[in-house]
Amino acid sequence: METLSVGHKIKTLRQSLGLSQRDLAEGICTQALISHIEKNKTTPTVDVFFNIAKKLGAPADYFLETHDNSLDYILEVQYQIRKQVQEHNYEEALNIIKTERKNPIFNNSKYLQFLLWHEAICEYSLNKRYNEAVEAIEEALKLTHKEGNSYSEREIEILISLANFHDSEKKYDLSTKIYQDINDSLKALSYLSDRKIQLRFLFNYSLNRNNVKRYKEAIDLCNKGIILCKQHGFLYSFGEFHYQKGQNLIDLGRKKEALKFLEKAKMIFDIQDNELFANIADKEIKKLQKSLEMTVS
Repeated sequence: METLSVGHKIKTLRQSLGLSQRDLAEGICTQALISHIEKNKTTPTVDVFFNIAKKLGAPADYFLETHDNSLDYILEVQYQIRKQVQEHNYEEALNIIKTERKNPIFNNSKYLQFLLWHEAICEYSLNKRYNEAVEAIEEALKLTHKEGNSYSEREIEILISLANFHDSEKKYDLSTKIYQDINDSLKALSYLSDRKIQLRFLFNYSLNRNNVKRYKEAIDLCNKGIILCKQHGFLYSFGEFHYQKGQNLIDLGRKKEALKFLEKAKMIFDIQDNELFANIADKEIKKLQKSLEMTVS
């Protein structure tokens, strides 16, 4: 079993809780010191060490132990839940969540938050219980968020889920306000440990803008997503941004331009072996090509 340093454990636990270095440092020390501790370039003083442990919700002894069986277990559970949700296996994910809700190891507010958040996603996806899903999400947010503070990375992810619930119910004013709050919080974060959060925000916000027929705004958000994917070498959401941009160009009547982006999207999906999305893009391409041929004739 791998032996882990204190700095590595702090970083791993911080990231699993969706906290940025700035979030962890607040009220304790500087962000720079957290960075140095995580890189094992310096050793924290006793008071800083205990305050870090307290904020992360872990006993100080945990960081001094040689191995981290409990953290391994928590991270594996979170991975399995995320995987099942991403694959739309909501019943399986819900079974895992209900089992782990009884596990004392998940009593930590940030771990419980993760379970509540994904429970809300599963319940809404399976049963469309909008009010219950919103209540569960709000309960999850209250576990960590302080009024007046910017949202943490984890809280931003939760808010995106909440905005999706509102969009699904055509409550676009509510979802738009959430996306504006997320945008403000992302600007306030000096560092993102997971850039994919920004991609998820841009993509979901672009869907929201399309829903309210703000097509040019939706395209601007897709363009930002495409640029970000290129800057960081992400294939994650790269095809989806091209596809979504193509759809918005169709809505604006710019069909020839739209065709180029749909074809790019299909090519990306093919590279990813994403057969489902490649087929969806292919159907849209053929439909658009037929429409263009009829226009010419």
